[in-house]
Amino acid sequence: MIKKLLFLSVFIIFSCSEEKKESFSLTGKTDKLENQSTLYLHDLVNNKTLDSAIVKNGQFQFDKELPNYPFWAIIHTKDRSINKDIWIEDKTMTLDATNTVFSKAKITGSESNKLITELYENVDFTKRKELKEKEKEFIEQHPESIISAFLLSGNLSTWGLSETKRLFQSFPETNKISHFGEKISIYVKTSTAPEIGEDFLDISMENPDGEIKKLSDLKGKVILLEYWAAWCLPCRKDNPELVKIYNEYHSKGFEIYAVSLDRDKDNWVNAINQDNLEWTHVSDLQKPNKAAKLYGVTSIPDSFLIGRDGKLIENKLRGDDLRKKLDEIFTK
Repeated sequence: MIKKLLFLSVFIIFSCSEEKKESFSLTGKTDKLENQSTLYLHDLVNNKTLDSAIVKNGQFQFDKELPNYPFWAIIHTKDRSINKDIWIEDKTMTLDATNTVFSKAKITGSESNKLITELYENVDFTKRKELKEKEKEFIEQHPESIISAFLLSGNLSTWGLSETKRLFQSFPETNKISHFGEKISIYVKTSTAPEIGEDFLDISMENPDGEIKKLSDLKGKVILLEYWAAWCLPCRKDNPELVKIYNEYHSKGFEIYAVSLDRDKDNWVNAINQDNLEWTHVSDLQKPNKAAKLYGVTSIPDSFLIGRDGKLIENKLRGDDLRKKLDEIFTK
């Protein structure tokens, strides 16, 4: 009897000590893939493939036990030409990609996907200021949603330290200890990043030739402090337009100081040459990049426009928004 009780006690202790795992199920329909095609479920935060599914007669299914929910993932073919980003929850979910492109598939059974779909409905992504205000309103209205932690972690340099603190304080503990919450917490505790209207902080790093180039070397000019990398597809996509803007305003006193988050020097230099980027380039080829940490940059592309007086004018200006601001500056 005593042995049975001891065994039962050990069993209970062992069972309670195991990591709790929840399961999710995702059933999908598509008319875009051939029979026996393979789809992969990839964790975007930890950059690892979690599962795969075979398409049979236009249908596929993922069933998986995982310890943490919800999380950000992407469902894709091997070459990623067909893909859909998705928030995975411990729910029974469905994905319907019939009669539409796969990236616009309708997802049901997930509150996170419902909220982010509603957030970006009828949004004009070219109107950046309105977009950021809408994202901030979402965080204020849904502090309990993982989407809020995701949005705030991607806008640290946009909203600055004081606003980030205000929004972060409203989060429940589950969001604060999430991957995104930990990133925000580190920023709040360690940020030295200047805010809009404050003086820039100097950067001193090597260019591809090993020469030290300082941001302060360009003081007195209008400077775009640009954060990018060779591997960053949105950055590379923006580069042709940035080259046009540089050529248009350089003679008026516009400079670009580009900090690369690359770790491979050859890839960095090749991207500079391929994209015809003729401005100042620096990097420490380290992770984390010291200059990115200095300005609170957590995702790229990112940028800060610095005035002739050395003060930060605005953050994340791209394309037409950057051109409009430069027109405003140089016509004064």
